[in-house]
Amino acid sequence: MKIVPVFGGILYLLSLSIFAVHWERWVMPFYLTVIIVIALGIDEILNEFHLRSHYKLAGAGLYLIIMVNLILTSFVGIKERNIEDTRIIGRKYCDEEGIESKNAISEAYTPFSIAGGKGIVEYFDLSEDGSIMPVEKLRDRRYVLLSDYKERYEMDQTMYAEECRLYQEIEKKYTLIYSLETTEIHTSRLILKNIFYCLDYLLDKGVVAGPDLYIYDMEYGG
Repeated sequence: MKIVPVFGGILYLLSLSIFAVHWERWVMPFYLTVIIVIALGIDEILNEFHLRSHYKLAGAGLYLIIMVNLILTSFVGIKERNIEDTRIIGRKYCDEEGIESKNAISEAYTPFSIAGGKGIVEYFDLSEDGSIMPVEKLRDRRYVLLSDYKERYEMDQTMYAEECRLYQEIEKKYTLIYSLETTEIHTSRLILKNIFYCLDYLLDKGVVAGPDLYIYDMEYGG
């Protein structure tokens, strides 16, 4: 009976696998299943060790390692949500260089569109020969601000071939003048290795969070 709640999560995960493109938040209901499985596994391990008294010390050590891993992983999440965001750092650069919303085309999750919005594909025209041009009302802008929004298109390049091509053309045609990439958080299914990754991230003072940021100058483009 203990394993019954797990089946719902497995069915939900299988249903998600149908879609080539998905967002991380869709997986959140499945996390509860993972927690249940971990709890069941720990319970079985501890029960096994309790049945064999000479394994109690080893059981306590294993339990301690698991707890340290969970605590450090939690601290990583806390640090990620409290360190400086790429959009805030990028906004400082924009202020210094005279880049503002009036002279820039910004897609979602960039300094002038922090909370979301549209992808850059909404602001450019892509012709059959592959040439690109901002839509008419934005042709007086000089800069293009991109985030990692393109990654959602790259997950299914067959369906979103034109969108991917537009990003490629922007990267080829215009001059990249600033880039800032978020610090990747490494994880591992091996507990001791994951503890090392957590400590490395927590002790690193140069980490930044948020989406990647790329700023292009269209005036000096190709």
